[in-house]
Amino acid sequence: MFILRIALGTPLRYIPLAFGCVILVNIGATGRLRADRTLEAVRKQGAFPHTTMTFLKNKIQIAERTGETSELKYDGIFRLVEDGDYLYLFLNRSAAYMVPREQLEDADAFRRFLEEKSGQTFRRPASLLTMSLSTLRGQGRR
Repeated sequence: MFILRIALGTPLRYIPLAFGCVILVNIGATGRLRADRTLEAVRKQGAFPHTTMTFLKNKIQIAERTGETSELKYDGIFRLVEDGDYLYLFLNRSAAYMVPREQLEDADAFRRFLEEKSGQTFRRPASLLTMSLSTLRGQGRR
């Protein structure tokens, strides 16, 4: 067995620490960049996107401000996430509908309805306290 020890000078010892700090500061940078681009596109259009969602027994009917309509089956929901203000219905890793809790008569009943129909449970957003290496790499579990 060979053990290799490298004596780093004092300044070099801080490189791994600095690297770790850069990683922590830039967590979510991709999301912020996407959000900034989306906001810039909204400013150019002059109005925020507006979506009307009708939650039916077997599907969700979606109508956009542009007049486009689509449907989403509940089993097509990728992930359910919640925080204090919104319920998020993720269509894939990077696209989600945000449902404001304040616009729901009974947010808890609606939450249970979505969990039952989709076969999933709502999760809380990741935090630094619960983060794993796979989350940092962007490969968190479904």
